[in-house]
Order: sequence, then structure tokens, then C-alpha cells
Amino acid sequence: MDEPGWLTFYTAALEIEQRLRGSQAEAQAKLRQACADQKIRSMKAPYDDSQLPFEFWTWIAPGECRSREVDYGGPDRDGCRIEVMINEDDFRHWLKQQGIAPSPRDAAVVKVLKAGRPPNKISWKEFCDRVRDDADGWVGDRPAFGFSDKQIRRVVKALDK
Repeated sequence: MDEPGWLTFYTAALEIEQRLRGSQAEAQAKLRQACADQKIRSMKAPYDDSQLPFEFWTWIAPGECRSREVDYGGPDRDGCRIEVMINEDDFRHWLKQQGIAPSPRDAAVVKVLKAGRPPNKISWKEFCDRVRDDADGWVGDRPAFGFSDKQIRRVVKALDK
């Protein structure tokens, strides 16, 4: 689903993992619990490479989050896998309540991604320079530690999972 205001479950879990410097399993467990506790609204749909339109998505009931791990939705009777999306506003609000602050680099990556995705909308060089500009990622005229083009590309790739 490419709807504004929605994140994939795994993108959100990765963000939690990076902020807490914990494991992916711990991050996913925290996110599942937040959905089960009705802190974050979530939706699901059969996974499709072309991403199904919003009207095909259905809400995930809190009880469903408690009874099973919906993001593990293996193939159903028709052989379809499930994709889970969470509401970005709910997620950001929940993160603030948890006291989980983003790294300046990762926050800048998310901000610049909203303006355009490399290499389709802007070049990787311009994208990385914008991230460094937004997050004060320069030491003189060189990228600061953790702000290399390679590291920024890794963050983007991880967010795309």
C-alpha cells in the first residue's frame, strides 16, 4: 500500500530496532503489543507486488493482534501472504510516549525520502547531501562518521524492507 500516512510493519519495526539498538525480534514484539493495546491502528491485505488499492485493506482487530502475530501471516487457503501496515501518526505518537528518539541521520533520511526517492526522483549524491545538510552530517567538507553515502543507502534499504 502506498497510501500517505501508512508504514509497513517491518519498516516501523526496523525504526524501533535502530532507535533502541536492540534486536529485530524485540522491536517486532513491542510493535505487536502496541497494536494489540490499541495504541497504533493497523490494517492488512493480501500481499501483492503491485500493492493493492486502499479499499482492499481491512482493519486488524485488537483481539486478532493478541491471538496471533498477524505480520507472520503465512499463505492463507488461497496461497496469499498478508502485508500489514500501521498508521504513521499513531506510530510517531507512540514512539514519543516511549521516549524513543530517532537518530538525527535516520530522521533526516525519512524527511528527505518524503521529498523524493532516489534514484527515481533525485540522484543518490543529491539525496545523501540533503540528508547530511538536514542532520548536520558534515565535518568540514567531508561526511561525518555514520553519514557516508554507503551508510545512508543502508538506512534507505533497511526502510524499504
